[in-house]
Amino acid sequence: MGIDDHTGSIDVGKDADLAVFDGPPLSMFAKVVQTYVDGKLYFDRDLDRMRQAAIREEKEALLERYGGAGAKKADSEQVAPSGEEVR
Repeated sequence: MGIDDHTGSIDVGKDADLAVFDGPPLSMFAKVVQTYVDGKLYFDRDLDRMRQAAIREEKEALLERYGGAGAKKADSEQVAPSGEEVR
C-alpha cells in the first residue's frame, strides 16, 4: 500500500491519532486520559474536569444573581398526580 513511511510507529512526521488510557485499553474499566489528533491535544481528562467545575460555578453564580432561588425551589418541589404538592 505504500504507507509504511507514514504509519506503524510514533515518530515525528508520521500520521497518528492517539488515545492514552489509564489501564489496559481493552479493559472495560480503562478510561481515556488524553486524546491526540494530528499531533495536537484534543482531550485531556484533568482539563475537562477543571472546565466542568468552572461551568458549574458560573451557572451557580448566574442562578444566584438572576433568580436562582426560584429555580432551586422549582427543582425541590414535586407535584403528585392529584395536584397536591409533595415534599
